[in-house]
Amino acid sequence: MEQARQAVLRVSQGWVAPARREAAVTPKAAAPREVIRLAPRTAPTEADQAEALIMDWYHWTRGYRPKLGVGRIAAFARGMVPDDAYVDSEDVDARLNAARCQQVDLCIDELPWQQRAAIGVHAGNKAAGAAVFRNPRLSPQAQHAAYLDARAALLPALRRRALLAAGQVRHADRQSACEGRAAAA
Repeated sequence: MEQARQAVLRVSQGWVAPARREAAVTPKAAAPREVIRLAPRTAPTEADQAEALIMDWYHWTRGYRPKLGVGRIAAFARGMVPDDAYVDSEDVDARLNAARCQQVDLCIDELPWQQRAAIGVHAGNKAAGAAVFRNPRLSPQAQHAAYLDARAALLPALRRRALLAAGQVRHADRQSACEGRAAAA
């Protein structure tokens, strides 16, 4: 017991001492700092946007609970709707996310069952952070290929429902495209 207490004291003293020494270093004696340059921020691709929509959809569907037993609303308040006078931004964001996820759910429902299963397995594994879910009919490489095919098949449906943000076209890109057409004609 005494040895454990001594070990704790030694460790705690070891943690305190370096902090005091670092505080005593003057700015003149400090080594020059490295400058980290960040890459310019680029717009997300459609595949990245679709991945984000799939993950939002997955978390939204995991929150579904079937209505069992007695309702949660009193009989006299059954037809009432909430007043929007006291709605904050979190409620608005939750409603927008739910509406977006409903649209993604409709797009995913249009896919064949194999592609829906591939999307579900991939989203579940990504949400868990490990390979928890798997399709016993496919190897991990075939599962990933099936997911990529399913995501590619999902993109047109997401575009039709305007769930993907259009990439911005720079003026220089438009101009070079127009010059290329004029030269070809």
